[in-house]
Amino acid sequence: MFKKLIFLVAALILMLACTLQGALTPTATPAASATPLVIIPSPAATPTDTPIPASPTPVPAQIGVDTVARLSISLVFGQGEVLRSLAFSPDSTVLASAGGNTADFNIRLWDVASGNLLRTLQGHTSIVWALAFSPDGQMLASVSKDGTARIWDWRNGSVLETLNFPGEASSVTFSPDGQTLAVGGTDGWPNAAIWTFSVPAWQPQLKLAEFWNIPALVYSPDGGYLVGGGTSRNVHVWRTSDGGDLFTLAH
Repeated sequence: MFKKLIFLVAALILMLACTLQGALTPTATPAASATPLVIIPSPAATPTDTPIPASPTPVPAQIGVDTVARLSISLVFGQGEVLRSLAFSPDSTVLASAGGNTADFNIRLWDVASGNLLRTLQGHTSIVWALAFSPDGQMLASVSKDGTARIWDWRNGSVLETLNFPGEASSVTFSPDGQTLAVGGTDGWPNAAIWTFSVPAWQPQLKLAEFWNIPALVYSPDGGYLVGGGTSRNVHVWRTSDGGDLFTLAH
């Protein structure tokens, strides 16, 4: 019995030794196949025409309570002149000014870039209330307390046409297409009117009735409407095709 026990213990020790030997012996790792390293070149950089973004156009600051103090005088035109009206030529290179108090009823044309006086237009005998360049910039219209409207070839200083009215003429404008001239003024107190004329024949077209006077006058951008008013405290909207009175906006 004792011999059997010794034999069993020896067998167990032998088995344990074999197990430990297997655990401690490193397992051979198969050698990796020698694969040559292949370097794939990157594709050559192709120059691309990447557009350079344009510099942002500076936006002028709006005139308001917080910006008005930053305004500065660029040029001074007509010092000492009593100004009644101003008008820029369509290309913004010429400024026309008109005035009048008791003697000086001339129209002056100024070079905007330099402030130099280009020409003086003479002919009106009383205050010049309003000026308007034609859309193509070839003509300048002026209206006066002397009861006339004058259309000038302002480049050579000649008068192309003189239109006469029953009272003072106080507003003037060309239609957007340049084919019609509208003049507002008095038509025997307390009446007022707007007269329209074809360009360049200067033949009368429409007469639109109002009261007192019409110092403000403007066409709609499409030329389909004519708006006038002022002294009567009304704003009238007329249809230019037939002179239809569309709206009266009371003030």
